[in-house]
Amino acid sequence: MPFVPPEPLGGLPAVRLGVRGERRLKADAPSPPSPKEFGADLFRALFNDKALAILRTSQYVAAKRQRGLRLRIRFADATALANLPWELLYDPERHWYPCQLSRFPTLRFVDLPEPVLPLRVTGPLRMLVVISSPSDLPALEVEREWTLLRDELDPLVQSGRLELELLPVASLEDVRETLMHRDFHIFHYIGHGGSDEDTGEGHLAFTGPDGRQRRVTGSQLGVMLSNSPIRLAVLNSCEGGHVSDVDPYASTAIALVEQGIPAVVAMQFQITDAAATAFSRTLYDSVTAGRPVDLAVTLARQAVLAASEGEWATPVLYLRAVDGVLFDLEARPEAPPEPGATVPAAALPAATVPAATVPAATVPAVALPVARPAERAAPAPGPPAQPQHVRAEVVDGVVNLMWRQPPDHSVPVRAWEVWRNGVRHAIVTLPMALDDTPGPGEYSYSVVALGDDEMRSPHSQTCTTYVTKPVRNAAPVSPPSPRPVPRRAEPAPPSPPPARRKSRAGWILLLLAIVAGFGAWSLMRPSSGPVETGTVIPHSSETTTSKKAVVPPPVQPPPEADLSVAYSHRQQVLGSEELELVFAVKNGGPDDSDGIVVTVDSAQPGMLRSAKVASPGGESSCTLNADGTSATCEIARQPAKTELTVRVTMSSAAAAPVEVTAESSTSDPHDDNNADTYTFPPPAPELPDTSPPNS
Repeated sequence: MPFVPPEPLGGLPAVRLGVRGERRLKADAPSPPSPKEFGADLFRALFNDKALAILRTSQYVAAKRQRGLRLRIRFADATALANLPWELLYDPERHWYPCQLSRFPTLRFVDLPEPVLPLRVTGPLRMLVVISSPSDLPALEVEREWTLLRDELDPLVQSGRLELELLPVASLEDVRETLMHRDFHIFHYIGHGGSDEDTGEGHLAFTGPDGRQRRVTGSQLGVMLSNSPIRLAVLNSCEGGHVSDVDPYASTAIALVEQGIPAVVAMQFQITDAAATAFSRTLYDSVTAGRPVDLAVTLARQAVLAASEGEWATPVLYLRAVDGVLFDLEARPEAPPEPGATVPAAALPAATVPAATVPAATVPAVALPVARPAERAAPAPGPPAQPQHVRAEVVDGVVNLMWRQPPDHSVPVRAWEVWRNGVRHAIVTLPMALDDTPGPGEYSYSVVALGDDEMRSPHSQTCTTYVTKPVRNAAPVSPPSPRPVPRRAEPAPPSPPPARRKSRAGWILLLLAIVAGFGAWSLMRPSSGPVETGTVIPHSSETTTSKKAVVPPPVQPPPEADLSVAYSHRQQVLGSEELELVFAVKNGGPDDSDGIVVTVDSAQPGMLRSAKVASPGGESSCTLNADGTSATCEIARQPAKTELTVRVTMSSAAAAPVEVTAESSTSDPHDDNNADTYTFPPPAPELPDTSPPNS
C-alpha cells in the first residue's frame, strides 16, 4: 500500500472520551470532539485515494471468501502519531468502527525480530493478580477490586480453565520471588500508572517497603516477568496504555512487549469498574477458550459497549505475535451446561495477517481464514507435514525459493513461513518465495507449514545458498564491434610461447615488405588482361575503366545464434490474486537471431491470463488462445548478446506447470542452439522409498 505522509494527521487534536474514572493521576484536557467526528477525520487522513482503493479490494476479497481482515498498526516511522487513539478509527462510508467488529480486529503491532510461538499448556491457565494501593496515592479498595475480579472469573475457575492467585503485597520484590517459584501465564495489574513529565517514560505505581509508591518502569517490570512463561499482561491503570509525547517507546505497555511479553492490554483512558469487569470477563473467557488475543479483545470491546457505551475504545492491544495465538491449549473436558442454559455462539475471528505500518507505510491486512463458529473446537488431527526439498536459485542477486509439501498428508496447509538465518522473513500462500533484499553473502533458509487450526509443522531442512551479485536485472553490455565476428569451424591455432613474442614484430615487417614488393612488380609489368574497374595508377593522369573478370564470392559460414531460456523472478500483481512470472530469453551469439517464436504452454485451462515480450526494439504483445492454455509471441530479430524479457501472468491458484519455449529460424549448425525450453516450477526430485522390503 502506498506511503501516507504524516502531515495530514499532524493537525488532529488529542481526544478524550470524558468518562469519569477512579484511578486517574492527572486532569484531562478540555472538551474534545465527538469520537465519531474524530474517527472519521482520522480515517480520511489515513486512507487516501489509492490506499482506500486497496482497502476496499481487501475487504471485498475477505467477504467473498468469508474470512476476517486484521488491521495492524506500526509507529516505527511516525512516532509522533502513536499518541492518537487509533481504536476510534471510523469508516464514514460504511458507518462503522472497525475495531468493534470481530471480522476487522484492530491492534498496535510491535515488530521485533524474535519469533513468538504459542505456548503449549496442559491444564488451566494461571493468572497472577497484583493490586497496588500505595499510601501516598488515592486509595484503592483492594478487597473490593479482588472480589469483583474473582466473582467475574469464577465460572472459568470452576470449569478448570483458569487459576487465580492474588499477590499479598504489591511490591516488585514479591513479584520477583513469586515468579521464581511458580509459573504463570497471565499477569493482571490493578493500580495507578503515569509517565515522567521530563523523560516521558511510563511507569506503574507499586508499593515500596515504606508503603509509599515505588515507580516501576515497563522495562524493569519486563525483566521480572521474564522469569515466567507469561504470554499476556493486562494493565488496568488509567495511563498504562497512554503513549508519551516525548518517547513513544517509553510507554509501559510497549516497553513490556519489547522485553519479551507477546501481548499487552492497557488502558489509554480512565475506565470505570463496570467497564473493567465486563472487559476482563469476556477477555479471559475468550483467551482460555484458545481464541487469538486480538479477537478476544474485540469481543471484550463489545461487552464494554453493552455495559458502558462510552468506554469501548479505552483498551489498547499491543501485540508482537503475528497470528495472535498465545497458547496451544490441549483439549479439556467440557462441563455439561445446566438445564435451560443457553450456549452462546462464537464470533468469526480473523487469523494471521502481515503487519501494516501507519501512517508512514500503511498496508491493509491480508484476508486469511476465520475460525469455525463453535464455542469449543474439536482437537485437530495434528500439525501439517514438514515441507520437503527446499531449493534455492539465485538470479542477479535475487533468491528464488521453491519446496514441496507431501501430498498424502491429511492436514491442509493454508500458508508457509519462510525463515532466513533463523528469523522469519515472509508468509506466502504458494510453495515458492522471492527474496530480493539480501546483499552478497551466505544465507540459510527453512520453511514452516501453517494449518487452518494455527498448528505449525517442524522446520524443513535448511537450504544454504550464496549471493554474489547485489544488482538485480543488470543491463547487458554490448560488444564494441558493430558486427560480430563469425566463429570458424576449425580450432584456433595455439598461441605462440611467450619467449618468441619478441620476434613477432620482425616477421610482420618482413611480410609487409614482401607484399609491397609484389604489388609494385604487378603494377610495372605489362598488362596481359583486364584491369580492375576504378583502379588509379600512381603518377598517371588517366584511369582505366575496362571490365573486371567475374570472381565468385567467398563462401560464408552459416550464421550461429545460441538461444537459451532462464527463469528470472516472480511477483504478485498488486490488488489481485494473479501471479506474474518473468523469464529471460538470451541470444548468446555470436550472430543475430531471426524469426524468433516464443510459446507459453500449460495443461490447465484458464491458467494463462496474458503474456508479453520486452525486447531491445520495444514491447510486443502475444496471442492467447481461447481456453487460456497457450500463448504465442513473435519477434522478428534479436541481436547477438542481448536478452528478451517474457512476462507471463497466471492465476495464483493454478498448480499446473508452465513451459516457455524460444525457437529461432536461424540455421545454426548445432540443432540444440536453435531452441530451448524452461519448465516452471522445475520438477522436484523423487522422494526416496522408505518402505521396508517385502519379507
